[in-house]
Amino acid sequence: MPTEGVPPPPGRRPDIQPGPGRPVSTPAPAPASELLTALIPFVNGTTLGISQTLYKALYRVSVTHLRGHDPGEFIARLASMSPDRVRIPDTDDGRRLRAALRALGPAQTPHAQP
Repeated sequence: MPTEGVPPPPGRRPDIQPGPGRPVSTPAPAPASELLTALIPFVNGTTLGISQTLYKALYRVSVTHLRGHDPGEFIARLASMSPDRVRIPDTDDGRRLRAALRALGPAQTPHAQP
């Protein structure tokens, strides 16, 4: 099928193609979607050891998202928590959750300095 005269998809430049010398990079997951994935073991009860305050906040985000509503308000509350001060176990799931919470801070506050 010829592609001459067909404009490239938005955001793609036809003169820059991935090849052996150009690695294809995949964008990092958005902070909110990473949080929604990282909170699953803590909300469904397979991983214990987080503080009650953090559990309640994660639960609200999860339920709101599962009901099809925008969890932005509850994610903003999570972003206001200090990820280094809340109790999270030092496991793979815990480290992933802590990293997701850290990523929320700069994403939720547009005026934050890098």
